[in-house]
Amino acid sequence: MADYSSANNYPKLTYEMSQKFKVTVKVWTKAALVNVQSGIALHGEGSSVTGRARDQSNKDKRQIWIVAFPSPGAGALLVNEATGGHIVAQGENKPVILNNDTSINDRKGQWYMEFAQEGSRGTRFKNAELGSCVLDLAAGPKGDGTPVYCYKDSKGKNQVWSRIDAD
Repeated sequence: MADYSSANNYPKLTYEMSQKFKVTVKVWTKAALVNVQSGIALHGEGSSVTGRARDQSNKDKRQIWIVAFPSPGAGALLVNEATGGHIVAQGENKPVILNNDTSINDRKGQWYMEFAQEGSRGTRFKNAELGSCVLDLAAGPKGDGTPVYCYKDSKGKNQVWSRIDAD
C-alpha cells in the first residue's frame, strides 16, 4: 500500500460538502475516475454512485472527483464535485452511496489508495473501515447505470480506476 504520510504537502482547500458544514481538507487531485477494464467513468448523482459513459470533455461535474485527505494518516475522501457528497461504503458486497451528511471522520467514507500491480495503470480504493473490500464496478453489462460496490478485493481490473485530471 502506498504511503501518503506526505499528504501534509498537498494544498489546502476549504470545501463546502453540504449546507450543513464546511471542511478544510488537503487535496491530492481533482479528476475523472475511469474504470480500467470498461472505460466507464465513476458518476455521482443524488445519493447514487454508478458507472456511466465518460464525458470526454471533463465538464460533467457528476464525473469529477476531488480526492482529499481530512487529516494526516486518514484515508482519502472521494468527493463528488457536483453534489459535494463523498463515497461511503454501506457494507461488504453492497452498493456504495454518496453522502454529505456523514462525518468526514467516519472510516466507511475513507479510502486508502493502492496502486495496481497487474500491468494496468491505475489505483484501487480500499475502504478504511472494511479493509478487505475495494471500490468495484459490478460484473456483467458495462453500460450507463452500472452499480458500484464495496466488494472483496479480487485484484480484478474492474476494481482498478485510472485518473484523468480535470482542469
